[in-house]
Parts: sequence; C-alpha cells; structure tokens
Amino acid sequence: MKNIIKAIIAVFTFLNLFNIPVFSQDKDLQHQAEYFISQKKYNEAVGAYTKAITIDSSNSRLWYYRGIIYLEFLDQPQNALYDFDMSINKDSTYPDAYNFRGLAHEFMDDNNAAMDDYNKAINLDPKFAQAYLNRGSSHIQFRDYELAIDDLNLCLKYDKKNAGAFYQRGVAHYKLKEYQKSLDDFNNAVKHGLKTAKVYYNRANSHFKLEHYEKSIDDYTKAYQLDTNDREALNNRAVAYDKTGKPELAAQDREKLRAYNDQAFPPIESIKFATYTDSTKAVSIDLPAGWKLNESHDTDLVELIIYPPQFPLVSVKVSLNPNMLKRYNLHSENEILDFWKGSTGKNILEYADYNIFFQKLLKIGDFNGFFDRIYIRLHKDSPKLGLYELVLAHDDILVYVYYQCPEAQFHYYGALFESTMRTLKVLKR
Repeated sequence: MKNIIKAIIAVFTFLNLFNIPVFSQDKDLQHQAEYFISQKKYNEAVGAYTKAITIDSSNSRLWYYRGIIYLEFLDQPQNALYDFDMSINKDSTYPDAYNFRGLAHEFMDDNNAAMDDYNKAINLDPKFAQAYLNRGSSHIQFRDYELAIDDLNLCLKYDKKNAGAFYQRGVAHYKLKEYQKSLDDFNNAVKHGLKTAKVYYNRANSHFKLEHYEKSIDDYTKAYQLDTNDREALNNRAVAYDKTGKPELAAQDREKLRAYNDQAFPPIESIKFATYTDSTKAVSIDLPAGWKLNESHDTDLVELIIYPPQFPLVSVKVSLNPNMLKRYNLHSENEILDFWKGSTGKNILEYADYNIFFQKLLKIGDFNGFFDRIYIRLHKDSPKLGLYELVLAHDDILVYVYYQCPEAQFHYYGALFESTMRTLKVLKR
C-alpha cells in the first residue's frame, strides 16, 4: 500500500541529497542525472546512473540513487528494491539505503520487511528522523497506534518542523479517538507546508468529531477542491451540512455523488478499451482506456499493474514468469500449476478471511490453467475485496492475473473483468 505522504517526503529528501557529490570520476554522469531529473526525464536519469554503474559497480551510492529514481519517479518499486539490495551489499553501514529499501518494501505491501529495514536504519543512526517517521507510519498500518506516536515523537524531536510526522501522528491520535490532539497535529502539518487533500480531509474529520461543523465543511471543501475524485469528502460534507441545518446544500452534494456513481459504473458495452503492454512488449491485455499503467521487469519477471486512478482499490495485476524450468526445475504445465497452488496456499494462512467461490478450467491460446472467484480480506480491519485469479501455464512459462475490486462492487467489475480475460496475450516467449 503506497503511502502518499511518505512519497512526498522521500522526494524532498532525495532532492536534497543530490547537493552532495558522491563520486568523483563520474561527476559528469551525476550532473547529467540531476539535469534529467530537473527536466522530469526520469528514464534518461536512470540511463545516466546505469552508465556510471557499468564504470564503477562497486560504488554503493550509484545503486542507491538509481533506486530512488525507480521508486519515487517511475513507480517501479521492484526495480528499486533490487538497487537498494545492491547498494546495501556494497555498503552495509549506510542507514539511508535501509530507510529507502523499507519504503520500497512498504510500497509493495510487505510491511514486515519494511519494519525490519527501518529498525536497521535507526540502529545505524539513532537520530534518523525520517526513519522514525517511516517506522511510525508502519506501526499505524499494524494498528499499533501508541508505538506509532512514540516513533513520531522521536521524529519531531530530531526534526521539529517535519510536516509528515505531524500528519501521521494526527492519524494515530484520531484512531485512538483523541480528536483534539489529532486536530492540533493536522493544524501543524498544514502550518509546516503539507497542504494536500488528504490532510484537509483528515482535519475535517477531527473538526466533525469535535462538533466544529462549519470548520469541517471548510476543510471538506478544500479537500474536494484539491481532489474532485474524493467522494468521501463530498459525502461527509453533506452530513456536515445536515448538522448545520443546510439540507439544500446537503442534497446538492448527494446529487453529485449519484452522478459520480453513474459515471463510475457505465454500461460495459459503452466502455472504450485500450491495449496495455510493458515496455519490452512481452505481455499485453485489454482494459478500459484511461487507466494507469505501472510496470517492472527483469530477465525472469514482467509485472504490470493497471488501475483507474480515481478508484485505487480496483486494479489488475499481470505477472509473466518465464524460465520456470531453469529457476524451479519444473518440467510441465501441471508441475507449474501445482507449484503456483502450493505457493498460494502458504500465503492464505496469513489472511484474515479467504474463500474460493468456484474454480473453472480455462484455455487461452496455447496456455492452459484455471480461474478462481475469490473473496479476501488481508487483515480484520482491511476492506473486503473480490478477486478473479487467472493462472495459466505453457512450456516453462507461468502467467497469472489478479483482477481486484471492492467485494461490494464485484457484480459490476466482475463482469468487466470477465469480458477482458481472453484479450491476455504473451507476445515474447
């Protein structure tokens, strides 16, 4: 789960780090990378660091900086994770590398690994404010709110104006129903420059709990102005209007919500589709036009994550895994499918809820396999998700696709997903 506040602060940290020369013989390539970043040419910046790495692969900072570009600017946490691993392998004493590797793990929803890395960063530098912030945020994900507050207090001890720490501490206080403390922290987050839709939305919630209904309306309005896809802000503002005796304005907000719902669930036959593929053109699938594509790849894996930006719980993940014979000594389609079932079975034990409604055999081109209809909840407080899980094998290639949406919306998205399954194509083998 990507934490947008952490992403913002990580970028600030990254830009500041570039003011420090980290290698001498390749300064020209460093300057090139800085220039490309200033021009938002992030792939070219990666290229500059890749050239520097070919000259001096032992320099841990080269791997570290390239990893940050992958993580913060290209949304490729798996590539970033590889680079941070290499950086730490070259220099295991640099706390920043552990901190950013923790972020990469967290962006990939591996919160346990993230926590381990934040601990290592803090052990190396007990005054590392950013690591305390990130570890505190992870404690919030684990619902350990008191521990989160302890870490965020330490972050603010070493960085008294850290807006992200105020914001995260406000979230923790809110979860503990300490609404005045949460309001104070959100005020400080805004005071120190963090003026995002999410901050205003959360401050509005604190105002609402304290029965400051007019102030909550002001903040819900700011949140909605900054993010017009924030339907929660619109819904909560309608409730606040009701509380202040303004039913006409509440009715206007609810009418907008109805219009959003009509727009969110158009008839499937009216949807325009587009073909999404990775940059190496190894695999493709058709999904509604206008969705966002993130990708990562290496010699043994290509992954696509495709989703509508306004609905983050709706997504399709495509994973192409070649070389199953070389990697796992699997000789047949049945062995590959059994291997996948065994790996999935271990993961199921960690989920709060998991239920398979049905499993059907499926053949797409030369690939054989099955697809499942699943209900899943990762933790007891997590949203209920509905999934189609498509698993196919041919020769020594495994392909699996996760189609995910809120369980309450599966009646719509399930039909949409089914209509696109047979558009899946493996283009390179």
